[in-house]
Amino acid sequence: MANWHYEQNGQAAGPVSDDELHRLVAVGTVSPTTRIWAEGMGDWQQAGMALPALFGAVAPPPYAPRSSSMIGYGYAGSEHYQTPGLFSMQGRIRRTTYGLRILAFMGVFMFVAMFLAVLLGVLSGGDEDMIGGIVMLALFPLGLLTIPTSVQRLHDLNQSGWVYLVGLVPLVGWLLGIYMLFFEGTPGPNQYGPDPKGRG
Repeated sequence: MANWHYEQNGQAAGPVSDDELHRLVAVGTVSPTTRIWAEGMGDWQQAGMALPALFGAVAPPPYAPRSSSMIGYGYAGSEHYQTPGLFSMQGRIRRTTYGLRILAFMGVFMFVAMFLAVLLGVLSGGDEDMIGGIVMLALFPLGLLTIPTSVQRLHDLNQSGWVYLVGLVPLVGWLLGIYMLFFEGTPGPNQYGPDPKGRG
């Protein structure tokens, strides 16, 4: 049977027996963060660390199966952050990720547009109206790729993805783009997931 010393009001108290230590835990005098010591211990330790069984086992949180719509996104059942996939409408991305993705999309758009313009110019004999129409039609699906990225960035700003529709209004779209590119995201977790910067 050990003789326990415990911290109380910034001073050492005790020694007390095992039974008395149990009683002190029951009445709240000794909590998991109270430092205790007994012969054979190298140094004072928090009671919850030295004697975890004294405070009972903590049940794990309910298991939440990973949603199939959250591919590449690690929020289901965890605060661990993973960058959402390009096609995911879930999760959050920081300003840097958003900016790099938009630059990459613009580079792809320009390459595809120039390639199609040259190819169609040769095949059509220089019909500019036809070339322009086909190029715009071909770029439309590529433009849709920017929607998930924009939604993820809006989530980082604690905004609904539906706010993206505001960007379809002339001039307002430019202001929304500036907002998404330059404004700081929500510090810490928000309703859309953990902070991409790991804060909070």
